[in-house]
Formats: sequence, C-alpha cells, structure tokens
Amino acid sequence: MNRKSQLFAIREVFQFGLGLFVMLGVAVLFSRTIEPQVRTFALNRHIDNINSHVDYLVSEIVRLSTDGVLESNTSVRFSMPSDINGYYYRVYFQGGKICTAYTNIAIHGCMNSSFSGVETSGQFLSGGDLLISCVKDSDRT
Repeated sequence: MNRKSQLFAIREVFQFGLGLFVMLGVAVLFSRTIEPQVRTFALNRHIDNINSHVDYLVSEIVRLSTDGVLESNTSVRFSMPSDINGYYYRVYFQGGKICTAYTNIAIHGCMNSSFSGVETSGQFLSGGDLLISCVKDSDRT
C-alpha cells in the first residue's frame, strides 16, 4: 500500500468521525433544548382543545335542558381520553373558568367559559367518563 492510499484512508476515517461527532451534537442539542419546548407547546395545545371541548359540551347541555323548559333534570355522560400523550389530567371549574391540569407535570391552562349565569362545580379525572348534570327548577330561573 502506498503512502497516498494510506492518507486517503486516514482522511476518510477522520471525515466519518467528524460527521458522527456533528450528528451526535445535533441529537444532544435537540433532545435537551428543542424537544422539551415542542412537547410543552403540544401539551398546551391539547389543554386548549380539552377546555374548548368541555366548554362546548357544558354549554350545549345547558342550552338543551333550559330552553323553554320550566323544570328539567338532565345528566349526560361523555367519554373523554384516558390520557393526553401518556400524561393523566384533570378538568375542573374555577370561578367561571374551565381549567385542565396534568397530574404529574406542572402544565395547566384555563379558559373563560362561554356559558353565563350557570353555577359550575366539580372535577373530572382522566380515565373515565365526564358526567355533566344540569338541574333547572321553577324556583331558579
């Protein structure tokens, strides 16, 4: 083997090593900085979707059970996702807002409810059905 082919082989090995080093650097950079930001962004969008969905469900139940009716007692069960991307969550009402929080990470979000004049309470833990009850009697208009 002559000296020229030895230098060529050594140069190829160094280029391969440099390429591998750059690829590992990009992978580490992505996994430590970019991936957590993307995950947090996606989890926040899921919270917004859950809040909007629950707001729609509650406002439809309130509308259907109170429009032109003097007295009603309505209870409806809706199936909800058991988890969001592997994280368990809870939905709760807080002062006219619908809130969703993950139970094992510190990410939560609230939105103003679109239904007004209705007292809401309770909470939903992931892994079951969401029960929405609406009671209207002639004393409470």
